[in-house]
Formats: sequence, C-alpha cells, structure tokens
Amino acid sequence: MPFRRLKIPNAVGLQLGARLDLPSDEKTQAFDLFAHCFSCSKNLKSVGHISDAPTSGGIDVLRFDFTGLGENEG
Repeated sequence: MPFRRLKIPNAVGLQLGARLDLPSDEKTQAFDLFAHCFSCSKNLKSVGHISDAPTSGGIDVLRFDFTGLGENEG
C-alpha cells in the first residue's frame, strides 16, 4: 500500500509524526482519520491492518502519533 510520511504541527507548534495511507491506485474518494489508543503508535502492526480495509475501498487513512509518542517532538 502506498503511503506518505507527514509532520503536522500541534497546538503548541511541536511536530507530530503522521502517515497517510493511500489506495493502491492513489485515487482518493474520501479521507479517514485514525486515532489509535493513546499509549500506542501509528506504526503498530494492528493499526496497519485496520487501515487496509478503508484504503482497499479508495479511502485515504491519516494516522498519527499523539504528543510524546512515536516520531514526535516533545
């Protein structure tokens, strides 16, 4: 599945690590925001499996790490 790594600023300007999973043909029909459990990471294997269903139907999935977790500042 194609994806893009992103950085998104939070309310205090720190950069949150994010990943945008794309449909295989990269033709977006809709967007989904995936907020995983607070102590997990956007890169958790189960999070990737959950993202597979929407992307196979043409839906982009944006998953991110909460402040203090994963690939974030702060």
